[in-house]
Amino acid sequence: MVVLAGLVFVIYRSITHPLENLVTRAREVAQDELPELVRTLRTDDEFDDLPEPQPIPVNNNDELGELVAAFNDVQFTAHELATEQALGRKNVAEM
Repeated sequence: MVVLAGLVFVIYRSITHPLENLVTRAREVAQDELPELVRTLRTDDEFDDLPEPQPIPVNNNDELGELVAAFNDVQFTAHELATEQALGRKNVAEM
């Protein structure tokens, strides 16, 4: 019974730990990093020193790994879109 309980705990942690990391990272990106990027893009004229998004390492090839990879794609796309919009606004303002 103890071995079974230990096995269940290990399986439980192998699922919940990556999900907790993903949720934490998603909150950091949504609440801190992207808003800070947008503020920087709105106030600075130079876009050379912008922080790059930090991807979450993908440690699994299962569904959780695919979810992490998809989040990384979304994160990079949002960063790229915000930068392109800021450059567009800057170009229109210069015209």
